[in-house]
Amino acid sequence: MIEEVYKLLKENVEELEDVDLKEDTSLIASGFMDSYEVIKMLEKIEDTFSITINLDELNLEDFEKPKNIAKMIMTKRG
Repeated sequence: MIEEVYKLLKENVEELEDVDLKEDTSLIASGFMDSYEVIKMLEKIEDTFSITINLDELNLEDFEKPKNIAKMIMTKRG
């Protein structure tokens, strides 16, 4: 799962193309992603993994690190 998250991030967030991503790479606090990129990633994640993430459930902490994104996806997939 984490490799799929890395791939999605690198394909959809220009600032991450040349970054050696790790599970704990800070995405928002380091400035790699802003609110626009979070929404863009949210849409890509929903499409790629056939899940729905309600905006009222959205927590920016879920997008702070690749491992958080992977955990959120796995939780939504059941």
